[in-house]
Amino acid sequence: MIMLTDQFDASVVILRRRLCWDYSDVFYKTNIVTGGGKREHMTQGNIDKLLSVKVNYGEKVLYDKFNETWWSQPEVKDPSFWKEVSYFTLIPCKVYNQELVSQMSRCLPGKNI
Repeated sequence: MIMLTDQFDASVVILRRRLCWDYSDVFYKTNIVTGGGKREHMTQGNIDKLLSVKVNYGEKVLYDKFNETWWSQPEVKDPSFWKEVSYFTLIPCKVYNQELVSQMSRCLPGKNI
């Protein structure tokens, strides 16, 4: 199984489906690990530069292959999968607790939580 950080929530949902886990098994809390508290996103130009053949050929080859493999997974082609991902990403705080489980039960009726 391939997990991509730029498709992290979708990767977690695939992991949950394949391992038959409940949502409570995949809730997580994000931590910003940058100095100074302000998080800046990389520009597409910087990403392209870092992944260019001139700067980092090996990383580019690996990223391209993993990205191609990730998008070829059968779950990605299923519209119900993307609906599930959108529900999962709407959860304000992905930390398992009883209130969150009951909230998910209302959002996804009929799902094992």
